[in-house]
Amino acid sequence: TRPDGTWDTVYGYRRRWVACAGGHNDEVIDHPLERAESVADLRSYSWPTADAFDYSTIPRQCAAVDDYAILFLAGGLGQVANLLGFERTLMEMALHPELVEYAYEVMTEFFAELTDRTLRAAQGRIDIICVQDDFGTQGGKLISLEMYRRFFKPCHKRIFAVAKRHGA
Repeated sequence: TRPDGTWDTVYGYRRRWVACAGGHNDEVIDHPLERAESVADLRSYSWPTADAFDYSTIPRQCAAVDDYAILFLAGGLGQVANLLGFERTLMEMALHPELVEYAYEVMTEFFAELTDRTLRAAQGRIDIICVQDDFGTQGGKLISLEMYRRFFKPCHKRIFAVAKRHGA
């Protein structure tokens, strides 16, 4: 957390709390890849790594809630929109799909490895995983089914396959 109350994420962008109806919400305040023009630009970014986490506390955390089902939030590919910018991510899916495909591939590798290490450390105690992606608004869907199948489904299948291997 910085002195101004904003905080850095493991993904490399910053967030802050803002007042909204019903309380507060956190919002992204920068998009470090908003000026990336090529896959080479994306390759040069310092993407998150599963090595950044301490998995040794997971057995203790699971034991503390032993009588309950345990859910692990295995991430969400929406992090790519936080890096590139939301509107730009949607536009690039149509205009330069290789950019978002590369970003989703890298993010999927991260989430798959993070999920694998977490579930391995939990030794069978994590029951459910959740991939937190949002494909709609109050007024309708954000992308077509065809775009979901092209960009997201292979990534989701890969992360869920890790969960299944561990019995979650």
